Amino acid sequence: SYNERIRPLLDAIDTLRNMGVMKAYNCLVLLLWETSRLEPGRSINDTPITLNVGKSNAPDLTMVDFPSITRVPVHGQPQDIYDQISQVIKQYITPKESIIMNVLSASVDFPTCESIRMSQLVDEKGERTLAVFTKVNKAAEVLFEKVTVDAVNIGLGYVCVRNRIGNESNA
Repeated sequence: SYNERIRPLLDAIDTLRNMGVMKAYNCLVLLLWETSRLEPGRSINDTPITLNVGKSNAPDLTMVDFPSITRVPVHGQPQDIYDQISQVIKQYITPKESIIMNVLSASVDFPTCESIRMSQLVDEKGERTLAVFTKVNKAAEVLFEKVTVDAVNIGLGYVCVRNRIGNESNA
């Protein structure tokens, strides 16, 4: 849905703009969605779906949304599904001009998160890595410690996205 998938992405892009990252990298932003799911019975391919959005006086921005990093094949997925997904992700996150945006639930254990591990393989110092945490209102107590300790070396920092509660509106 919009509030779960699109709004956090737009908020993260605004944060990147405010940090000046758009100017520094001429922006290839990559997304590792821990929450997305591969359709049952489907394999993956490396052909991107392209959406062009134009605005004058705005930097070019390419975003790639990856399937969830699946280790165990289910519902007819190929036995090498993990290898297929890993290969596609690495193809996009390896170039030095890429910014890696890990989008994951605030409740996950960051040091064991596969998307962060993959980021560290190609960006050891974390200079191109940003983490966006969703559902922060469900893990507020432990999240502050995780972010301040920065055990996983997220160089571009953390963006925390809180879900709406009850009747909160856009106002």
